[in-house]
Amino acid sequence: MKKRIVSICVVLALLLTSTTVFAKAERTILAGTEHMFFGAPGSVTTSGGWVQLRDVPLTGSFDFGALQGTETQLVNAKLDPVTGNGIVWGTVTYTDSTTGITCSGVRQGKLTNYFITARITATCSDGSLLKGTLQDTSVIFPPGSPVPGEVYSEFNGELLSP
Repeated sequence: MKKRIVSICVVLALLLTSTTVFAKAERTILAGTEHMFFGAPGSVTTSGGWVQLRDVPLTGSFDFGALQGTETQLVNAKLDPVTGNGIVWGTVTYTDSTTGITCSGVRQGKLTNYFITARITATCSDGSLLKGTLQDTSVIFPPGSPVPGEVYSEFNGELLSP
């Protein structure tokens, strides 16, 4: 019986500690834009009507309010070229121009008519966590190109600081 009481007390103490840590986290609401430029994909293959793009580099800038600066991405896509629908996944790194803090993580989502809706989760160099949703608002194709040249997007999310 004493072992059970001690075990329950240990579990409660651990829960209280983790609750206290999360309660102290500061939440900053973020909203803003990205402007990205596409580089040449590392590889392009076709199979069963799908185009698969691998290691597509993107570079550009972002302004999410409390964070703003430059960003890089390395993404992959599986795309139906007839409809512009598919999926996208890859990595993203945001570097804040004021503080130098970097937030690196994953970006994954779906394409609808070449417009992405993606979730981003990135761990920052100061221990913060950047989370949010990205929605393309404008996709620009260079003349004669099957791949976009640049894209504008809106971001809505949060920064959770320890």
